Amino acid sequence: MQQDDDFSKHIFADEHDMHAALLSACSLLEVNSQNASAKFYKYTMLRATATLEKGEIKLRASDGFRSASNEVLLGLCLYLVAKLFRRKIRGDGERYVRAYGEFTSSEGSRKLSNSMRVLRGRKRQTNPKGEFFDLNASIARVAAEYWQELDGIELPTPTWGDSRSTRVLGYYDDAFNEIVINKALDDRRVPEFVLDYVVYHELLHAKHSPHYGRGKSLRTTVHTTAFKRDEEKYPRLEEAQAWVGKNRRLFYEIRIL
Repeated sequence: MQQDDDFSKHIFADEHDMHAALLSACSLLEVNSQNASAKFYKYTMLRATATLEKGEIKLRASDGFRSASNEVLLGLCLYLVAKLFRRKIRGDGERYVRAYGEFTSSEGSRKLSNSMRVLRGRKRQTNPKGEFFDLNASIARVAAEYWQELDGIELPTPTWGDSRSTRVLGYYDDAFNEIVINKALDDRRVPEFVLDYVVYHELLHAKHSPHYGRGKSLRTTVHTTAFKRDEEKYPRLEEAQAWVGKNRRLFYEIRIL
């Protein structure tokens, strides 16, 4: 059975609603909206942009925003238009932008964006075997050693990243349940316990969900208290982190997400 990627079904907003929100945002920001258009597109994730092209404001938004309220759409338009024209958002405008921030930083929006990636995006080809290290072997070691901490999770598929130039040591892709490890770690100079630490760190992301939209800044907390508590069970944690810090220049000042 073919999966349906039309996110406009059973949800509310249409392009008329988005255009009305754009006109309202322009009015609040005192921006000329005579030439302004807003359209939904089938992007592979939840995103939106506003550009100025030959005097026309063009707002392009993922059709995932059709599920948003008019208040959120107005906040989205205010945020993008203010950024485009370097205008200050004041008064009630701040409330609408806050609503937009709460929407985009919510767990529901994260799940929606992941669904769009799975249905429309292209899944990367996995390549766990490197020149010096096999990520499957690393996961096997870590899973055997920390089976209690990782109990109940579906072990992600590991793969080496496509580039060494990234500043990130590794990350967990929850849309496809994969962990991606920086190729820079596939090096004879890297101790095995350092690689295993990075793999363990990313496996913990598969276990511990982030805390979404916390505080005034709506910051998402990825490394929660429970996450850190499990991470501290890695016996060579400080040694591994110290090695990364000492060899930072060697690995492009990489860090762990």
